[in-house]
Amino acid sequence: MSVNRVVVTEFGTIAQFPDPCKSLFQRFFSYFNPFYPMSDNTPVAIIPVQDRLFACSETNILNEFDLENLDTLEQVKLNECMKIDSAAAHPHWEADGTVHGIGYCYKGGNTYTIFKVPPKIDSKGDFSQVQIVASIPAKNSYTPSYYHSFAMTENYYVFVEQPMKINLAKILTAKYRGVPLVTCFDWYENEKTQFHVLSRSTGEPVNPGFTYQTDATCILHHCNAYEEDGNIVMDVCAYDDAGLFEFAFVDTWNDPQKMKVHPWARINRYVLPVDLQLEEHLDDGLVSGNFRAKAKIDDNVVHCTVDDFSREVLLELPQINYPAYSGKKYRYIYGMGSKEGHGEIHTLVKMDMETRRQLIWYEEDCYPSEPVFVQNPDSQDEDGGVILSAVNSINDDVAPFLLVLDASSFNEIGRVKFPDVDRFVNDIHGIFRNEGAKK
Repeated sequence: MSVNRVVVTEFGTIAQFPDPCKSLFQRFFSYFNPFYPMSDNTPVAIIPVQDRLFACSETNILNEFDLENLDTLEQVKLNECMKIDSAAAHPHWEADGTVHGIGYCYKGGNTYTIFKVPPKIDSKGDFSQVQIVASIPAKNSYTPSYYHSFAMTENYYVFVEQPMKINLAKILTAKYRGVPLVTCFDWYENEKTQFHVLSRSTGEPVNPGFTYQTDATCILHHCNAYEEDGNIVMDVCAYDDAGLFEFAFVDTWNDPQKMKVHPWARINRYVLPVDLQLEEHLDDGLVSGNFRAKAKIDDNVVHCTVDDFSREVLLELPQINYPAYSGKKYRYIYGMGSKEGHGEIHTLVKMDMETRRQLIWYEEDCYPSEPVFVQNPDSQDEDGGVILSAVNSINDDVAPFLLVLDASSFNEIGRVKFPDVDRFVNDIHGIFRNEGAKK
């Protein structure tokens, strides 16, 4: 603010001019390290740890904030607690406050590091009790895979190493070339997507010597994963390629022709068999149980086929009844949608993973935010609760409103209008927090 220009590089913006407060050496060094200084902007997701809240992003920084006034309380630098350089924006958290995360470690060879933070942390919030669970070497040290989230069941972690790669050579010269980090990704369309399955208790690979893989796909968000009939069932929002990152730029959104072909994710289900001996007595491969997705072994490679759940209405930013059904067999996904060929985000979607039926909320000229599920404390049903979404309208006569839907029927219960507000800032990855809640 003091110099009226961008001096810290973010994901989609580049610090075109060096910070005038830096020394000559610091300015020179920063040209070859786009992460210097590391941004402390944490606008992506919220991690509840018992009665504390931390905001996070894809850096190594967490910001604890006050629930009442949103003041920043403490800043946690994960690289000071463990050997890690950045972390995924979507950790998993459990009702008791345990947090499970994954991050990069660039020093000494690129690895993906899975870590766990027990629910008891000290008063400074420095995560001093963090535990490294596993380290997964990158397939290629010079082009590690980009990832935004990972899967966790009651007994396993699943990390997806996808063919959307981070080109380290491009990153090291990004600031010199005057381009943001988002332009430093490469898509390898002929490379397989690999699933790394690890034990939660030991951190060791499951079925070492075998490789789980599927055809090239691009994944940002995991819906959920669970275990059934000796398999890991994993549902993700998937794209055919990495073209979605072109739509991170404002210029693209201002081009009506490009927006007509906006890529949207569909729900893909993969079933990863844990017992690889089953092929000896299953005619159609390794997957036992009633699943459309299959798996076959060929020369120590377990190739997994996909079960596509949503072709007509596409879905992204998935939410479930979390954490009650996280890592467990579940039925419902809530998300934001767009009909195929329609570039704008303009619907809310409820996907029934059992019947494959979808319920849609839509109102002309209205644009909702990512749905948030709130459990009814008097209901034991998975969808016993409400959906909250902040809605903007391009119709000047319609004030922004908080939409409340019955999570079961997806019918509107009501809306809270804000006539004195021009529009909401569309949020993502929010959570509902009970006043005074400890869990």
